[in-house]
Amino acid sequence: MSSISLHDQLFASITQRFESNADLELGDYIFSNSLFHTIAKEQVEFIFAHRLEIIEHLGLAEAVNELVEHCIESTKRYTYERNQFVNFTTEYDELLNAEFTDFIHQIRAALQKSRSEAELATEMIAVLKVHHERLRLIMASYCVTYQDGSLKENPLLRTVPCEEYSAEFQLSVMGFGLHDLIEPVLDVGCGTKGTLVDYLRRQSIAAFGVDRLAPESAFFFRNDWFDFDYSCQQWGSILAHQSLSTHFVYSYLHQPVSIEKFTRLMMNILASLEVGSFLGYAPGLPFFETEVEKMGKFKVTRRKISMHLPEVEQIAYSAKIYRVK
Repeated sequence: MSSISLHDQLFASITQRFESNADLELGDYIFSNSLFHTIAKEQVEFIFAHRLEIIEHLGLAEAVNELVEHCIESTKRYTYERNQFVNFTTEYDELLNAEFTDFIHQIRAALQKSRSEAELATEMIAVLKVHHERLRLIMASYCVTYQDGSLKENPLLRTVPCEEYSAEFQLSVMGFGLHDLIEPVLDVGCGTKGTLVDYLRRQSIAAFGVDRLAPESAFFFRNDWFDFDYSCQQWGSILAHQSLSTHFVYSYLHQPVSIEKFTRLMMNILASLEVGSFLGYAPGLPFFETEVEKMGKFKVTRRKISMHLPEVEQIAYSAKIYRVK
């Protein structure tokens, strides 16, 4: 087996493992950790059959780094697809990097030690138990840091998936027609499919998207919202349908520790606007917009969204923040 095909097989094995646990929730990872302590028989057979090649491959620093990066990306995708309000910070990226690096070294050690498939299966299960216990602690630490209350009832462990609505629906909710948009357009929180960006580009509008799970394309930036450089281009319109403001509202209500972080993010975006350009989003941010209006540099317009839900009436509107000077 060539090094390239072995590399692809290892990547595929990681992907398959995440897919095999697709029906499980984040709460299962915390409270039913034993569900993740198994390894498929065919995986054991493959690994054992190619153990010498794998041992050699995992002895290469570059190969280990690529596998670690793939593991972290897969873990984040798995997590974010189950609860959109989880957002690992740099500190947690570093913890994940350290854990997956050690995990791969432990796999290599298990391969060197095992002399049969049965021994390898036993060794791998032992490695998985330690690995998942450490990942469990990392996830639990995140939950109790960013959400008050008991871990058992922590809302960050519930399934809150992201939805990618049609482009027409997104524009309708935000109150935009194509003629309202100023090019170039940036969609913040464009999602895994980039539906709005693709639609706008088909209408000959220069549009781009940014998202931590954005598609791999020249028109998309795979970045966390907090890390992206919004001044990298002079945007005419920055749009955020149920992304930035939804998460800001959630933090305002449930995660006070993150309010300052979201405030800085919004101010960074506003600072990147040129005179005449705007940030448009839904739902509204009444607690933030009143402070922006006091600055004198921006004008805020609002458009009510009919939802017939009294509990969200206060934020049931779309907003545009224009840079006026």
